[in-house]
Parts: sequence; structure tokens; C-alpha cells
Amino acid sequence: MDLNNLVIYGRIVRDAEMKVTKNDKKIVSFSVANNRSRKNSEGEFEQFAYFFPITLFGDYGEKLFKYLTKGQKVIIEGYLRQEKWEKDGKYYEKLAIGVNNLSIIFDSQKKTEEQKEMTEYQKEEETSSVMPEELLYTDFDPMDPPLYITDTDEATY
Repeated sequence: MDLNNLVIYGRIVRDAEMKVTKNDKKIVSFSVANNRSRKNSEGEFEQFAYFFPITLFGDYGEKLFKYLTKGQKVIIEGYLRQEKWEKDGKYYEKLAIGVNNLSIIFDSQKKTEEQKEMTEYQKEEETSSVMPEELLYTDFDPMDPPLYITDTDEATY
């Protein structure tokens, strides 16, 4: 059995975008910045960032969409997926991240109205991972093959 798991903690780079396919399927996409530091040749630490494209499908993405705003801290648990497509006779491909679980991290000192709506789900901590039960993705089985959405909007394995 092969293993393809990853966890990313970072901030959303820009507000999420939602696209609706011809078959009324929702696809939500956004990018997450993950900040890192390393020593340079002078022995001083310098900051740099990695940027990761994230994709959510269906009702899960639609329910989370309004919370996926620029600057929001998130923890993504997912897997690498390879996207392939053809446009104008040329073939393209890229790596993207599919999401098994997404946790939104709210700073208790700076609550927006939307975050206050979710307060009943929070623990009394400085920061906490918040996910209402209706947004939890519970159907994931690591033994299931990954689900891919093709250009024809049919699910394939």
C-alpha cells in the first residue's frame, strides 16, 4: 500500500474562489502560505514562504467557503493530487492538494461576526481549532481510492 498524506499549517493568501460546473458541482480553490526560516551564509535566519494550491469539492467546500478568507489561519490535512487537462491542443499538469480535513484557527482576541457565530463550538483557549459538526468530513476512509473530478464532471477512481 502506498502512502500519500500531508499536513500544512499556514494562512490563506487570498479569498477562496468557488466555481460551479455544468452539473452543478461546487469546486472551491484557494492558496495557503506556509512560512519557513533558514540560516543564510552569514549565519542569520531569513524568512521565506511556500505557497500551496488547495482544492475542496462539493458540499464540504461550499459550507466552508465563507470562512476561507485572506489571512485566515488553517490546518490542512490532505494528500497530493495530480491535475491534468488539455487546452488548445496542449497538455498541462500540476500538483494540487486534496483535503481530507480542514481546521480553521480563530484568534480569540480578534473575533469577527462569523467567528462569533461559531463560539458555541470553541473551547476556552487562546487559540483553538474550530469546526462545527456539520462541517466535519467524516466519510473519509484512508483505504478508499482518491476521488478525481474530470472535465466531464464524472467522478472517477
